[in-house]
Amino acid sequence: ILQGAEGSYVLVASGDGRTLTKRPVEIGRILGGLAFVASGLRYQERILVRGAFFEDAERRLHLEAAP
Repeated sequence: ILQGAEGSYVLVASGDGRTLTKRPVEIGRILGGLAFVASGLRYQERILVRGAFFEDAERRLHLEAAP
């Protein structure tokens, strides 16, 4: 789970796994380092877990560099 100016979000993988989309989520309880996502995801959607911070940083760099 990543944090931005707008709140918590995750990076959701497309069906083919080639693209990632930023998706706002609402976090419920956190127990033992695991967070319950109360809303913002659908059943069986895949999210980026490993390397999410670095992937998000690179995604932001490309957005800021676009004319």
